[in-house]
Amino acid sequence: MGGDPEVPGIRRPERSDRRRVPPVPLMGYQLVRPLDRGPGGRLCTAVLALLLLVTGGVLVQLPAAPAQAGPDGTTAPGRIAYGGTQHRSIGTVDPGDTGRSGPLFPDGPQHHDDEVSARGDTLVWTSLRDSARPQVYLRRGDGPVVRLTDSAEGVRHPVPSPDGSRVAYAATADRPDGGHDIWVVDADGSDPRRVTDGRGDNVWPTWSPDGESLAFSGKRGTGGDWQIYRVPAAGGAIDQLTDDAVDEEAARTEDLGNLQPSWDPVAAHDRILVTCRYSQGAGDEPARLKVIPASGTLGTTGVEILPGQDSRQGSWSPDGTSVAFVSNSLPGGPTGAGAPDRVYTVEVGADGSAGTPLLRLAEDRLVAGPTWYPPGGQGLLVSRTTAATAATMNLMDVLPDGSDPRDLRVPLRDLNQDRAYGYSPADVSQQYSPDGRMIAFTRVDYENDTRRSRVWLAGADGSDPRPLPDEATPATASTGFPAWSPDGTRIAVTRSCIPCRIDTEIAVLEVATGRQLYVVPSTEEQSETEPAWSPDGATLAFARQVPTGEGQEDISHLWTAAAADGGGQRDLTAVDDPLGARTRESHPAYSPDGATLAYSPAGRLGLVGADGTGPQPLPDPQGVCRVSESYGDGCGDPAWSPDGTRIAASGMEEATATPHDPETVRRYIALVDPVTGEARRVTGARFRGAAGEDGQQVAPTWQPTSDLGTELAVPPEPVTEGETGSLVVTVVNRGPAPSPGTVLTIGVPEELRPAGTVPGTGSCTEDLHCDLGTLPSGQVVRVELTFTGNTPGTFPVTWTVGGTLPDPYEPDNRGDTQVVVTEPAPPTSPPPSPSPSPSPSPSVPPSPSAPPSPGPTPGSPSAPPPPAPPTLLPPGPPRLAPSADPAVRLTVTPDPAYVGGLVTATYRVSNGGARPAAGVRVRLTLPSGVPVSRRPAQCDARLLCRVGDLAPGTSQVLRVVLAPTSAGALRLTARLTSTGPDAEAGNNRAVETVRVLRPRIEVVPEVGPPGFVTSVRGRDFPPGVPVRLTWEPGITPASRPAVPGADGTFTAQLLILPNDARGPRTVTATDARPTGPAALAPATAEFLVVDRTPDPPLFDSRNF
Repeated sequence: MGGDPEVPGIRRPERSDRRRVPPVPLMGYQLVRPLDRGPGGRLCTAVLALLLLVTGGVLVQLPAAPAQAGPDGTTAPGRIAYGGTQHRSIGTVDPGDTGRSGPLFPDGPQHHDDEVSARGDTLVWTSLRDSARPQVYLRRGDGPVVRLTDSAEGVRHPVPSPDGSRVAYAATADRPDGGHDIWVVDADGSDPRRVTDGRGDNVWPTWSPDGESLAFSGKRGTGGDWQIYRVPAAGGAIDQLTDDAVDEEAARTEDLGNLQPSWDPVAAHDRILVTCRYSQGAGDEPARLKVIPASGTLGTTGVEILPGQDSRQGSWSPDGTSVAFVSNSLPGGPTGAGAPDRVYTVEVGADGSAGTPLLRLAEDRLVAGPTWYPPGGQGLLVSRTTAATAATMNLMDVLPDGSDPRDLRVPLRDLNQDRAYGYSPADVSQQYSPDGRMIAFTRVDYENDTRRSRVWLAGADGSDPRPLPDEATPATASTGFPAWSPDGTRIAVTRSCIPCRIDTEIAVLEVATGRQLYVVPSTEEQSETEPAWSPDGATLAFARQVPTGEGQEDISHLWTAAAADGGGQRDLTAVDDPLGARTRESHPAYSPDGATLAYSPAGRLGLVGADGTGPQPLPDPQGVCRVSESYGDGCGDPAWSPDGTRIAASGMEEATATPHDPETVRRYIALVDPVTGEARRVTGARFRGAAGEDGQQVAPTWQPTSDLGTELAVPPEPVTEGETGSLVVTVVNRGPAPSPGTVLTIGVPEELRPAGTVPGTGSCTEDLHCDLGTLPSGQVVRVELTFTGNTPGTFPVTWTVGGTLPDPYEPDNRGDTQVVVTEPAPPTSPPPSPSPSPSPSPSVPPSPSAPPSPGPTPGSPSAPPPPAPPTLLPPGPPRLAPSADPAVRLTVTPDPAYVGGLVTATYRVSNGGARPAAGVRVRLTLPSGVPVSRRPAQCDARLLCRVGDLAPGTSQVLRVVLAPTSAGALRLTARLTSTGPDAEAGNNRAVETVRVLRPRIEVVPEVGPPGFVTSVRGRDFPPGVPVRLTWEPGITPASRPAVPGADGTFTAQLLILPNDARGPRTVTATDARPTGPAALAPATAEFLVVDRTPDPPLFDSRNF
């Protein structure tokens, strides 16, 4: 393989491969397993017909499908969850509440948002929602989030103009030296233009009150100091406003000078607020705020507003009378270096004198950049770490290309308390469930001066966190390192006593009940941890520690046991270690094909065969595992990607201790090639060029995915009205995982009527909702739909496939085709019979008619001038950066609906944009008092439906089935919200109203004797649905069902037998179809059978 090391169970994809190649032999081909065919087709309904045809046991080459790829072109399915710190988001600070900031976006996971700035109701900030590098985003009021930049590098410090029409920001675009320039972009994302001249480093722009100029902080001289400059917003000459001296030596490594300018929004005040810091080191004065004249010239000095007090990152109130800022030396909390920053506001007079600072926010978070919001109030927004405290590690996730890191708002542990108990930041674990919809994780509490960990469960987005049921673990014990069985019914956990910590065992629990199934057998001196299930569910791998003696490090080997009962144990390390040299092996993780284990040998990454043979370390060309000579190696927690082409692992690097994190290393998540060892970092702040500290990110787990696809295999031929046609759709699971709960939903318009049979494989409901069950990787299912054309025309048929697992590539999950229905040919009339020729009559000459006037010829005097060429408008400004465009569309069928039948509301939630739509939710509002027969699994009892993230060009279908019990009008609405950008808010709401009719019948006449035939007339019935008439009590001969016409009416005859009893009768009309749910409620009418009276003279009883 070109000199690359051979790895058991791994083969390198060729560059020409069109799709990912998982690390198993013949993975480009999949064995399609034969499915048992059921009995012959049976009549299901007169409305529904689907024929499921499954391929036999053959070797089928799967068609290539595009894959979502990261920046290096590698496949990136699913999300990666981990434990992490220092995630940042935007918080709200309400007047009078100093204890806690709330999230600006309160629902669901928190995206990585930072550096917020407000002007009126316009907010701008940097975010990683759609990119691994910060970009600029904007929102007005509670409107949609709009992305303004696309693929910009080094984006920092966005700020809106006074009228909200433009945004200034700093970026390194087109700068090979890495320096920033000031840029301006329109508020719709169009026309980005550079304002500064490409020299030096230029950051922190701020707008003049009239929007004509910008001030900024620049490092543009020969020294390392920062000074304040002014430039026209359209670009031009740059004026320097300050030249304060700084400690030149310290300025080489520290940010010294005048920074973070904020222009007073009131023009008459003519001032700019600046953070100044001129020297650094022990005993030096802290940073402090001062005001300088905005119209000043070089040499401006300014006035300090809080002399001698630490004050930074100032922001003017909209009326220019107060300043919000951060400080760690003012009253309200700990003071001095290392103390957490607090947020204050203070009134500032025209001469720069300040009143008494008012504490606005005091919480143990890393806060920055307060800005005034909402307009007209005293509220603030801040950028801050998302977790409750700076030391709290939360459950987080990220896409494999490094974009959209999210805090799931589930706390895992407190690192400060853990350090006091002797635990490192790496002592945490989590794992996705086999269906990718849940996460099991370890959560720590510290009650009664005791540290105890327990395994918890939550949704994959962090929703509904709850403890794993556990009947066998006493209150004095801890559990951790959860590992799901492949079928999702069991979880293996480690259990340890308190306070012994080291002695652990592996227990296997039933997920639903918490019942303990067994404990892996062990001796008293052994300690087991880090369990992992093989993909076939037959084997448990784990690490076993054995003490070697006083003062010596324990030996740790990899072991396996039978997953059924923990028996049949085998020391894998000893299989290929005749000298006993391998003594530190841990963290086993099975590859998706089960042939290989990734593990951590002595702080590095390695691979070994599942049978223990062929162990070898992975190359480490990026030094992911090598921290330093003094610290040693520090890799661990390997987790395979669903397709087996990458391993997510924890890496480490040296770092400087901070007051918030005294560790001298920082852990991060990297994706490693299992063949070459090439690694790519996906978490942390510094590699992104973002603000903030790197924090700690540990223990990754990769979300399982299954790539379903569908295509039209046999297109429909045109059919004649009243005749039957068909089409064939294939559903394929391209893997890598089996797809449980696979459902195909077909949409057929009313102009086509499905008809046919369903074989034994799979099942379908009347509304063409087909449950295909679990599709193994490589399974191909053919679905044949037969239909009858009811109306001439061209009509769409659509279909969508989905499963329980997340799908890494959804554009191929839906399809559509057109069905052409032609009019029947007119009947051929027989030739007319010959008839005698009439006598000729005098011919009448036709009236002369004027010949048609010729049109004017070009060039003649009467010819109109030739049309002018179309006016070519100048090209408009470049449109905004590609954005997501989530939308919801609602259709209700049938319309009208009928009491006793079903009403199906279909909500199609789609993303028509070019970017993923994040955190999509749909709130459904249904008419009160109408029973709900079925609701989507994604919707809770309040009908809030969590759709999640939608890839570009994809959609999901939500269906609600109602069972109306009374006539009237039903109004249904849907409102869509998302946590990411939205290019068009107008398509986020859908409203439909449907009429509900109650079928009725009447008997004419209402009285008659035996032997009489009465007439039954119906109205407001479903057209085309056969209606059966019955008679109770008494007897009547069976008659053919009546079929209502297009107007919903029918007329039928009902015979009263000559020997029928006399008295009242009830005539009932019901749905005559033999199977399927009823389309209408029974309708009744009364009739009276009476004796025949004597006939008067000339009265004919037959005309009674």
